[in-house]
Amino acid sequence: VQAKLLRLLQERQFERVGGNRSIAVDIRIIAATNRDLAEMVTQGTFREDLYYRLNVFPVMIPPLRQRGDDVVALAEHFMNYYAKEAEKNITGISTSAMNLLVRHNWPGNVRELENVIHRAVILAEGEILHAHDLPLALHPQTSPGKGQPPNLENRLASIEYDMLVETLRRCQGNMSKAAEALGLTRRTMGLRMKRFNLN
Repeated sequence: VQAKLLRLLQERQFERVGGNRSIAVDIRIIAATNRDLAEMVTQGTFREDLYYRLNVFPVMIPPLRQRGDDVVALAEHFMNYYAKEAEKNITGISTSAMNLLVRHNWPGNVRELENVIHRAVILAEGEILHAHDLPLALHPQTSPGKGQPPNLENRLASIEYDMLVETLRRCQGNMSKAAEALGLTRRTMGLRMKRFNLN
């Protein structure tokens, strides 16, 4: 296949399958890969002449883990798409959930992010995607045994934090209104905010 592609690039001609007449074409090739082609050339698994033909104008795109702003934009895009598909009224992603998304390494790049958001939309019970809707693999390890799920206290604290932050945001930082919306006294609201270092 590499030899045939190289001939097409060099001679700008090809034959149809089963045909015997060369057809001239004027084409441009855009090629993408997640492999290190230079290393493959060194190992002899990729043709050097084809590599130089394809490598006329390289564009290096860093992996998703190095593009925090893109993670945010893509997460919101996938949230809107899958919320519409599932006919759910989901309007946003909580701060703690977004922090987990931005900090994750994303070895599966955009496809992995899409699957994570799709799953979260399916699990979501309200209008906001919360940290507890995300897979445990995205959560930092909080228990002594590696690979163990976060304990109940950490899970409840995550939910409480999300609710406090989102309510304060909706109430534009007005603590009294937020306390009323959550069914708390102003004093209790203040104690809970202090626990999470919220101001």
